[in-house]
Amino acid sequence: MTVPLGTSIQAYDALRPRVVAVDDDPLIRELICSVAGMSGCDSAQVSSLSELDPVLDAGGASDLIVLDLDLGATDGVNVLRHLHDRHCRSPIVIASGCHARVVQSAVDVGQSFGLTMLAPLAKPFAHGELAAAVKKHSASHAVLTPEDVEKAIWNGEIAVHMQPIVDVMNGHAAGAKALVRWNHPTRGLLRPDQFIPMVEKLPLMLPLTMEIAGQAVRSIAGCPAVLQTSINVPPVCLADPSFPDLLADLAAASGLAPTRMTVEITETAAMEDPAFTAAQVTRLRIKGFQVALDDFGTGYASLVELHRMPVSEIKIDRSFVMSMSTDRSAQAIVRSIVGLGRNLDLRVIAEGVENLEVLRLLQAFECDLAQGYHFARPMPATDLAKWARD
Repeated sequence: MTVPLGTSIQAYDALRPRVVAVDDDPLIRELICSVAGMSGCDSAQVSSLSELDPVLDAGGASDLIVLDLDLGATDGVNVLRHLHDRHCRSPIVIASGCHARVVQSAVDVGQSFGLTMLAPLAKPFAHGELAAAVKKHSASHAVLTPEDVEKAIWNGEIAVHMQPIVDVMNGHAAGAKALVRWNHPTRGLLRPDQFIPMVEKLPLMLPLTMEIAGQAVRSIAGCPAVLQTSINVPPVCLADPSFPDLLADLAAASGLAPTRMTVEITETAAMEDPAFTAAQVTRLRIKGFQVALDDFGTGYASLVELHRMPVSEIKIDRSFVMSMSTDRSAQAIVRSIVGLGRNLDLRVIAEGVENLEVLRLLQAFECDLAQGYHFARPMPATDLAKWARD
């Protein structure tokens, strides 16, 4: 570990799981919040889409969002689209009095957006039905403190699972995406949505990101068949002036050529301070690293960022890729992005490939690379070499 934790985390409170009630009926909101309290969760109430962002921005806990579909001036599908645009990781329960087929369609829409959709509740729902969903969420998101995360980093509890990235045309391994997990001593393997939302608000994100990068580098250093590794770099890390130097030091210490590491940034990160982000991306590229613009196509500024920043790759948002089997519009969008990448001499990666039909379409479009369950699920880094051989 090359990054000291430095800043004190004692001032940060432990973050309890939270239930966010999104409903235009105040009685329903009160009921949801009451059940949350009895289940040991914090709660927040939202009656409209305009109120949602401040509530989510102010939260530090892992949220369970209970969402009505009929919200008066807007509807739940618009809320789902907005949550997708925010890159929301929180699980969502639709609680609605609409027809069961309408509710299921809304669940399907949320899943196509890449959101975590749990089993819906039909209004009027029984108190016990809601309580069961909240208690399950509370149990899986029990209080984790900043001190727990700090100890996990130093005690070697943070693990990286690697998801292969393959050449679309020949199916050969081309790289692997590093995805963080936490081997908690009492709660087992924790997914990133169970602790990253807290860490992102603390001065722990940079050391955690460097730990992930270090493990990713080591995993492909011993696997020559996997040429590249990719890591997510959140806005707080990209905003640190020292980050390019820290990453370069890590690569040098491991003996890995920087050209074999890709830094993935989101449009959200790029837009927080466009000029500084462009400078950071330029520094990373000067040092030899690849830089990918993640979730491409979901935001209004994607083309602006392509023009402004010297990125080397674009990753097509999974919501478009996963919909290609049944949605001609999604096919047209993906085909256009692939063509754009080719014209700009950028590699294009399709994320969320889950079946052969989508792969065949990507081959027809001459997309470069793909990632998804059709090829492999995330696996322990120690299994990557075996997967590449097989």
